[in-house]
Amino acid sequence: MSDEEIKTLASLLAKLEPGVLPPPVFYQFARLSVTPIIEIVPLHYQLGEIDILLIPRDQNDPIWPGKLHVPRTVIRANDTATSPFERIMTGELLGTPASKPIFSKSIIHHSGRGMEATQVYIVEITGQANVGNFYNAKKLPGNLLESQMDFIPAAVETYLATRKPFYNY
Repeated sequence: MSDEEIKTLASLLAKLEPGVLPPPVFYQFARLSVTPIIEIVPLHYQLGEIDILLIPRDQNDPIWPGKLHVPRTVIRANDTATSPFERIMTGELLGTPASKPIFSKSIIHHSGRGMEATQVYIVEITGQANVGNFYNAKKLPGNLLESQMDFIPAAVETYLATRKPFYNY
């Protein structure tokens, strides 16, 4: 890019408000930089098994159409310390009853749209799920977002380590 193109681009970007970016702009930033992400792995213990709540992506999703995933959100420039968690719990999980999030691990990985610095948390589902379906954590479905396999096993380990009493799993 020329110096003039860079000045024009910077001038146009200065018009954007912090928060949700228009998708074409967001995808270019995701391609060019590392995106901060919060992932929440919703788990549930039932009948001697650990299940994970997975939600289908929209069929029109430009990157992961119809794929199953754990709830996630980008940390936005205008977020507070709690707003990403609130967005996931009320938005993606539709108010499904759950414990408070417990930190599991940090990872840096490529998600399919770019590099992400991801903070992974777990919650225990404590009531009826309002969205998605449960799957056995030992037998995850083939249409799961591939990049989430980078942290789901560690999330299950965190769940087992923080859940009392300990169960043989």
